[in-house]
Amino acid sequence: MRKNKQGDWSISIQSLGLNSTFSTRTKKKVDANRILREIESRVDKVKVDGTHSFHDWSKKDQLTWVKTGKEPRLAQEAITVREACQRFVEFKKGQNRALNTTRGYGFDLAPAKKHFGDLPLKDLTASRLQDWVTVLSKTTITKGANRGKKLSVQTQKVKVGALKRVVRHFQSLGESGLNDRVFDAVTYGVAQPDKLSNLTPWIDFDRRVVELERLGIAQDTEGAFKQIILTESQLKEQLSHLEKSLYIDGTLATIRLYATIYFCCVTGARRSELARVRRRDLILSDDLPLVTLLKRKGRKERDLLLQKVVLPNRIAPILERLLRLLPAEQECIFTSDDDHMTQNGFNERKEAAKANYLSKHLNIALKDTKWEHAAGWHLYRHTFASRLLASGYSKTDVKEIVGWCSDQMAQRYQHHTFDRKAAIANQLASAL
Repeated sequence: MRKNKQGDWSISIQSLGLNSTFSTRTKKKVDANRILREIESRVDKVKVDGTHSFHDWSKKDQLTWVKTGKEPRLAQEAITVREACQRFVEFKKGQNRALNTTRGYGFDLAPAKKHFGDLPLKDLTASRLQDWVTVLSKTTITKGANRGKKLSVQTQKVKVGALKRVVRHFQSLGESGLNDRVFDAVTYGVAQPDKLSNLTPWIDFDRRVVELERLGIAQDTEGAFKQIILTESQLKEQLSHLEKSLYIDGTLATIRLYATIYFCCVTGARRSELARVRRRDLILSDDLPLVTLLKRKGRKERDLLLQKVVLPNRIAPILERLLRLLPAEQECIFTSDDDHMTQNGFNERKEAAKANYLSKHLNIALKDTKWEHAAGWHLYRHTFASRLLASGYSKTDVKEIVGWCSDQMAQRYQHHTFDRKAAIANQLASAL
């Protein structure tokens, strides 16, 4: 025992295979002697008791116990995979994450909870994880549009990645015996190509129809019209059809649906944002019509993010007609009622139900048309972003207007701009 440069007493531990020196943080020798006696007492206890569990602990836990007397969590008390997953989801809920976000964590961690159960989290090894991946590769989806299909390689990686986040979370909390590097040794199978994997991403509707016919893929195949956009002429054609079937001589419900579709086409709003548009969010009387979109962006029980969006003058009479037909006491203009509104904002569960209701009626409106299998609200958002890029707006402009948070999101539609540039280049070359 000696004094260090700060004048505090330091104690050197050179016993039981330990080699360490630590500061007692005290300048009084009497206190330092008391700490030293306690350390010597614990060391003697291990030397006398041949059955002491000291030697089963890690070096870090051994040193902590010798210095402080704090024993590590016993093996039978080690946190299990099931408990760790549950606590991780609860932690995410406590961060005010949106309902759909926390549901996603719970959904992705369900296979790990089922497979590993009460296995201690620290006992996860590369071989155990590899066996689990093998089980996942043979698992068949039982619910949803993809029921009957095996879990894809990408889905397997998502499930394993979710468990890795849990391990890292408890590592940061100081849980002993955890090593997230065991996940690096896991290998996955090679994704089996299918006919859908040959589809060109982010092309227009007509080209997708031709491509499906060439590859012999039925248009009603799940995912056949995934990653497409509408050209300006295709969008005009669809809106013209919907105007005749929904807006002209329409009822309140059909006029509301047409106004919602048109609004989505000119703002790129997400489906969830449509259910939050209220009377107070619209300004139609000025020369510059505006709307305030409320964006959740992973927020829960906090104020929604506000984004001001300029509306084209053409939509003003459509919205004005809708507002005249709506009950005077109703606030939300694109939903049938205000049941999802609360004093503090919106109820997420009811809000999701309203969004599903919008999708149901969009599918009904496009049934028995050539767009029947390509119906989806996000298609209008893709189209809006692609039209902005094709018009010469930069990715930064698109991010600001549409509300994305990364360049990668805008980059997905850059190919459509390349098509336009290729047409210009060919036109210039033909004049030579």
